[in-house]
Amino acid sequence: MSDPYAASEASRYEHPVASRKWLMELLEEAGRPLDYDELVWMTNTVEDNRDALFARLKAMTRDGQIITDRVGPVCVGRSCGSAVWTCGGAS
Repeated sequence: MSDPYAASEASRYEHPVASRKWLMELLEEAGRPLDYDELVWMTNTVEDNRDALFARLKAMTRDGQIITDRVGPVCVGRSCGSAVWTCGGAS
């Protein structure tokens, strides 16, 4: 898979990571929990960009695009009902 929004991301960032739009699409399409390592694999994120991907996911949480559950590290896309990811932390 490749990010259909990569050109836009590359024009704004020196070391672009998966776009918010693409991450939301992946979460919506999964229909099941995705952990951080799965998102790294699905987005082909290289080792040097993994911290940036984790920061992007935290920013998406901060901005209300995904919501972190207080009980555990489970995040739910606001508009996607059952699409979730679990954040295992940046490796």
